[in-house]
Amino acid sequence: MARDDAPSGPRDSSRRATAGIALACLVVAVASLALPFYLRGDQWAWLIWGRQVAHLGLDTVAGPSWKPLPVIFTTVLSVFGPAAPALWLVVARTAWLTAMVLAFRLGSRLAGRTAGIVAVVALLLTPDSQATWFSYFATGRSEALAVAAVLGTIDRHIAGRRGQALVLAFVAALDRPVAWPFLAAYALLVWRSEPRWRIPALALLAAVPVLWFGGDLWGSGSLLTGARLAQTGRAFAGQAGGGDSIAVPALPGVAGMVMVPVWLAAAGAVASALRGRRPAEDPEPRRLIVALGLGVLAWDAIVVAMAAAGFPVLTRFTAPAAAVASVLAGVGVAGLLGAVTARRAHVAVAAAVTVVLAVFAAPRLYYLAHQPAFLARNAESVRSLTRAAAVTDIAARLPTCADRVLVFGGGISRARRLAWTLDLPMRVVIPVPATAPVSLYAGVAIGRKQARLALERAVTAPRGRGLPVRRLGQAGEWGVYEVGCRRRRT
Repeated sequence: MARDDAPSGPRDSSRRATAGIALACLVVAVASLALPFYLRGDQWAWLIWGRQVAHLGLDTVAGPSWKPLPVIFTTVLSVFGPAAPALWLVVARTAWLTAMVLAFRLGSRLAGRTAGIVAVVALLLTPDSQATWFSYFATGRSEALAVAAVLGTIDRHIAGRRGQALVLAFVAALDRPVAWPFLAAYALLVWRSEPRWRIPALALLAAVPVLWFGGDLWGSGSLLTGARLAQTGRAFAGQAGGGDSIAVPALPGVAGMVMVPVWLAAAGAVASALRGRRPAEDPEPRRLIVALGLGVLAWDAIVVAMAAAGFPVLTRFTAPAAAVASVLAGVGVAGLLGAVTARRAHVAVAAAVTVVLAVFAAPRLYYLAHQPAFLARNAESVRSLTRAAAVTDIAARLPTCADRVLVFGGGISRARRLAWTLDLPMRVVIPVPATAPVSLYAGVAIGRKQARLALERAVTAPRGRGLPVRRLGQAGEWGVYEVGCRRRRT
């Protein structure tokens, strides 16, 4: 393996190639903004927190559990004002494209280009049993950053760049608590093999709890607010509707993150490595392949253990492990094809692998076909929501309306989008189920569909049947109302 003190000639060309690939990923991510997009609840929360951090007024009392990595990015992006959401999408999409490049490069290093191609295909068909990679790409989830960081850690380790690998492992640990034990283990390896990185390793290890718990301490006055919100997040999402994600059973959810053929091919790669067969193009891949296989199992086991401790288990928590499994699947398929010497048999095996992948990919492809229309509908709904807020000047009405905005039937995502638009803390803009009795909640109410109809009926309801409701205006499918508000003095 190359070391940190290797000659600089090949290193310079490699750096230029890497810079070119990174620039290409960035350009494609920027171009993809021409497509419709729909940020979900967590993404809006990070944008709100980033703006609050920039103004030294962080408030984490309400929202998802605190996560430092995306907020570091959104704090920087907040200086661009209304462009920050689109720029966050550029960051997330660049990370997803980089992850695909890294999957191809890792597979190719371990077992040739065939392994790299299969790794990318397997990655595209993950990371969720209930969704597709495209939905993550379209909505700007932070798993992109974690996946790219984990694959980058492995790539830099193979290249002998232990310091760079350690930094990337630190980045992954800022997005997912599951990565903490892996960072600690790799820091120990670096401590023993790279003495000059000992102090940076200690600094990075110390920074992880500071950034995770320090944000909550600053924003809420408690170190454990994020843990509390994570444990109650499922119930809240179920009550409000439209949450960022839904908890799933631990073992089925974890297993469903990767398609069965991918699991089998990855297991074949590890089994082959244990038997002593070495894929081509790398002098020492056997122990690495076994270590990667054990790492996938360990990552998933930690997620299951978190579920046993009372935290909601979301399949996307295992996205980095699924990406590594995709790389191992590429190695397994390449090994299977390499074991076949006859050309006809080689073609038959390749065709069989393609058919199996196509069968398992069919539900995802069906889901993918409906994504553009889904994104367009939700984007228009969000645009009309912000127009309704602007037309009725919601922010100016808060002092006489219990200082809160009630979003009926819009879900968490739209409530947080409105909080971003109005520059309000998330605890002020509250998602309310569409079926809730609208005349019992005091505040500025904004509703659509059935909730808007219920609010309209409450406008003309006789006195004595709940709080008085007054209509303010409408834009698109959204109506805006005052519920139980004091009359302004003229």
